[in-house]
Amino acid sequence: MKNKILTAASLSESRDGNPAATIGNAARACLPDSQSLLCAVILFTLCFSAPVFAAVRTEVETGNNAMFHYLLYARYFKGGKYLEGLAELEKARALDPESAYLMEEILPVYFDLGNYDKVMETASALLKKAGRNFAAFFYMASVYEIRDNTDKAVDYYLRASALKPDSADIDFSLGRIYMKKELYDKAEIHFVNAVKKDPDNP
Repeated sequence: MKNKILTAASLSESRDGNPAATIGNAARACLPDSQSLLCAVILFTLCFSAPVFAAVRTEVETGNNAMFHYLLYARYFKGGKYLEGLAELEKARALDPESAYLMEEILPVYFDLGNYDKVMETASALLKKAGRNFAAFFYMASVYEIRDNTDKAVDYYLRASALKPDSADIDFSLGRIYMKKELYDKAEIHFVNAVKKDPDNP
């Protein structure tokens, strides 16, 4: 879909030379459903300049919709304005509370800002909706680890690992926990696995 937009944008720009009109025309031609979050993600990747962003804003601001707030969140985060970005992401969630995509997107934001109660609340809602979800398991495990509930942390890291066995982050986290518990043999196994899975990340 992104390639379709880029192609349409290229053809449109070659006709009128106007990047703002280019994005608008491409969006209309390729993504008629302006409520789609996928549309927001793809359009954001094209927003490298203020005129283009203004054009996309015009295209998607058809009322108070989740997609528009998601687009603003992504732009704020790109500029390092994390609290402003979180506010926009929460607006998007309020307008589309059943979106598993938005729940996954907001989990690391809450975690990085230290709002662990919100992490647990959102992850629980995501699990209720999805049944099993890597992001929910991983961030719940991370909160349990921070709160020194190591047994729960190990349990949820292992649940996450079952869904994504190639994750070096999980092995590193488990190794760290086992070191704290003085289970050095287990810690070594997981640290070695982490290096094997991601040798370029010391």
